[in-house]
Formats: sequence, C-alpha cells, structure tokens
Amino acid sequence: MTTKQLKAAFAERLSRSMKRLNIPNGAELCRKFNLLHTGADVTDQAIYKWLDGTTMPRQANLRTLARLLDVDKHWLAYGLSRDTKAKPLAPGESYPLSAETIEWVPKKGALILTINLEDRAGFQEVTVRVASQNDEES
Repeated sequence: MTTKQLKAAFAERLSRSMKRLNIPNGAELCRKFNLLHTGADVTDQAIYKWLDGTTMPRQANLRTLARLLDVDKHWLAYGLSRDTKAKPLAPGESYPLSAETIEWVPKKGALILTINLEDRAGFQEVTVRVASQNDEES
C-alpha cells in the first residue's frame, strides 16, 4: 500500500467511526477531540485533512482519536488490530504479493517487501511516521 492509499483508507475508517457515533462533521469531531485530548488542541483544518486523506494524525492524536471513537488505535490507523495473527506458512512457502504487501520505491530501483500481518502494524507505523516527517519538511 502506498502512503496515499494508507491515508485514504484511514480517512474512510475515521468517517465510518464518526457515523457510528453520530458525529456529523469535522467541526464537531474537533470540539469533542479537544475536550478529551491532554496535548495541544488540533484545528478544524487538521481534522479535515485527516478526513480527506491528506494527512494522518500523530501518535498522541491517534490515541486520543481512538479513545474518543471507541475503536482500536491500530485498527483506526491500519485497518487491523494489534492482535491480528498471520497465517502460518509451510516450510519454504512465502506470502503472496497482495494488499498486504508494502511497496517502497527509492530513487534507484525498487524493493518489494512482503511481511506477515503480525509485523505489518509496526512496520507501517514507522513508515507513516517517516512519510509524515518528510511531508512536514517539504
């Protein structure tokens, strides 16, 4: 999954979670979020960027958001829970390339890395953090 796809999938899970709790829009989510969050307030603009898939929240904000929406933080961020277990493989078998494959394309060539679901959440968390830092520096 590319960073863009990750952000879009996150935005969809965020929207579905808001609908489930009858939170009608980003402004209301922002108000409820800032009442619960112990860190710096977030702006309406930040919330709308989360909702349109432009950005993803930082880890502290993600924790508060998951608590507010009463969902698992890893599910909200990646679409799976931390307890998700990968299917065991037979000796010599490898995971097929699928939606669970993470692709990274550096400037000089490409690396396709297939990882099991158990390790995916941590790997994606690091990937999203690095991508977010790069977006902020741009």
